[in-house]
Amino acid sequence: ADENFLEIGCGTGVISIAVAKRAKNGIGVDINDKAIENSKQNAEAQNIKNVEFLKSDVFENVSGKFNVVICNPPYTRHEVHDNIDRMFWDPEDEMKRKFFKEVGAFLKPNGKIYFGWADFADIDVDLPFNLAEENGYKLVNKFSKPHGNDFTFYVLEFKSAQP
Repeated sequence: ADENFLEIGCGTGVISIAVAKRAKNGIGVDINDKAIENSKQNAEAQNIKNVEFLKSDVFENVSGKFNVVICNPPYTRHEVHDNIDRMFWDPEDEMKRKFFKEVGAFLKPNGKIYFGWADFADIDVDLPFNLAEENGYKLVNKFSKPHGNDFTFYVLEFKSAQP
């Protein structure tokens, strides 16, 4: 209740709104204008007043430091034509690479990263682990939810590898 959060790639704001109910305050950002407007409407409909939504390409328009940074990225590499496509596809894993490279500048000491992932057949399931390690983060927890027999969704919790 006394911590703040940042969600990168908030989409419709569902995660930010849910987390805001338990946090001091937070910010959700997305690359898509329509997603930001939808997030604002959803927060208003839920009477959530302690979360702000901003347009940002990853951390581009973010300032401040956060106890928790959340990211549920576009999983799959695919060509994109506009910012709507970028909500679903990540050519050459650009967004995910940028996230792990820059997230440290926005984390408070002992801050936590929660990163969404899955084991779909067409993605590199080790990518977030490798990117985290390359950028000085270690896995401290892994939550999973199977989706039938086809795949599993994960939330990976990372912290700085530095003491």
